[in-house]
Amino acid sequence: MAMSADKAGKTEKKEQYLQLKITLEANRPPVWRRVVIPADSTLADLRRVLRIVFDLAASDEQLTTTAQFAQQTAADGDEATLQPIIHQAADWDQPAAGFLHAQALYFTFPSQTKRLLRVLLESVLGPAEAGPERAPYVAYGRQAMTRANGGQGRAYHKKVINAALAEAFPDPRQRRRPLPVIYADPDQIQRDREQPNTPEGQMQALSDLMSGKQLTTAQSEALAAFFNDRNGVPTPHVEKPKLAPGEKVTQEDIDDALARLGSGDIDGRSSAVNMIIQGFADGEFTRPQRQRTATRLMAKNRLFQKLGEPEGDLLDRTARGDTATIYAGMLVGDMMDPFLTGKQRTTLFHWASEYLQKEIDLGIIFPGNLTATSCGLRFLYSVVMHPDFPAGDLLKTLIDSFELLLSHMQLPFQGDEAESMALIVHDLVIAKMIQPADFLTLLHSVTGMVERYLEPTDPRSFYRRKGWVAAVEVLFISLDGADDAYGEGLDLVFDIVDRYYQSMGIDIVGDDDDEDDADDDGSDDDAE
Repeated sequence: MAMSADKAGKTEKKEQYLQLKITLEANRPPVWRRVVIPADSTLADLRRVLRIVFDLAASDEQLTTTAQFAQQTAADGDEATLQPIIHQAADWDQPAAGFLHAQALYFTFPSQTKRLLRVLLESVLGPAEAGPERAPYVAYGRQAMTRANGGQGRAYHKKVINAALAEAFPDPRQRRRPLPVIYADPDQIQRDREQPNTPEGQMQALSDLMSGKQLTTAQSEALAAFFNDRNGVPTPHVEKPKLAPGEKVTQEDIDDALARLGSGDIDGRSSAVNMIIQGFADGEFTRPQRQRTATRLMAKNRLFQKLGEPEGDLLDRTARGDTATIYAGMLVGDMMDPFLTGKQRTTLFHWASEYLQKEIDLGIIFPGNLTATSCGLRFLYSVVMHPDFPAGDLLKTLIDSFELLLSHMQLPFQGDEAESMALIVHDLVIAKMIQPADFLTLLHSVTGMVERYLEPTDPRSFYRRKGWVAAVEVLFISLDGADDAYGEGLDLVFDIVDRYYQSMGIDIVGDDDDEDDADDDGSDDDAE
């Protein structure tokens, strides 16, 4: 039955959102953001989002005349070229979704390197899928935008970015409500102001503060007492260490975090690891603090604590995983603002490969899916992405690390090891940091190892193959649309996955061997 016009007019349109993957083209290390924006965003809205999430140096007014959106166009057999879509000021008001649904958008902006931002629509989300945060917001990201790339060189900080987005795109549904009048009698208000230590006086001080009025000294002291009281018991005053000029974190806080590493206190340990990583990677530590903390961590290196020893326990495994994760953050921070010595970098490069080749304990160390080995893979990622890592060592490092990691498997992967291996290879390919021939060699070598040692009576050999194929499956999906130079390697990726499923009697190709005349697309074979 058709809906009446009156009823249809009352039906609310379901909100939709666009999830975008935005990548700085051909940059080493990869710089990217995953962003959610309202589906009705204009190109001007998208331009403002890009400026904020990539911390571009140019103002929005400057970008109005210097930036451009473009899409690839190419006739048959011709090389693809970028065709601008902004020709006049009014073009910025066009809906971005219409272009994004067709193909990727490319954003040009002022920078020394002349690199582009590639904007790809990943999915269309409903309100529940978009999550509780108000769009636009950045969900994930990696690396800062350097000044050479047109950014301001500041560390990537999701909370700071989302606060800036909230300020740039205020929610039209939110309206500031006037504060209620607590007292109607002006004389009573004045009496309460003169007696701030009474409950009524404290509430009046609070009302004055929220209304923007200047508090008297007595009111300020009364209000402080009000906030420091908990169920009638005053909160004891604790003298906090003073921050030195330029510091955001005290040395006492850093020392406390270092003491918690590898402990049995899961929450405390997790907070400590996050605090230290943010200190290195997000600029929370000053340069002297980073140098001092790095030196202490490396001097007390716990990466190999009881590694491979039968008496090793959960806490030893945890200490190794914590250390690997922090070393990864240390190298990420060093990429953005170098503070390590050359000897320290070389040592960390060596430790990452050695650790993955020796770690045999695949047990979970954090609630969820984080194992000591997956922490080691994060460490390896930061190593191979580092600008100072020798390009000539890349292929051997990857082959040795992946093959020995897989050979140690006694059980199936417990965490995200397969996804972590795939992420390393994916980002190397996207950033063109691994040569197409080396990409092909890596796939041949590791696949040959896991298939060569398949033993029907040894389930471990099947765990190894399944673990590697799981990583290759991620590449099969995520590298769709990679540079044509990697085509032979991508063909091998498909062959590896197809061969694995064929061995189990599963045909992932789905050949059309029906007896009817219809193709799989529904068309008629005999159509003239």
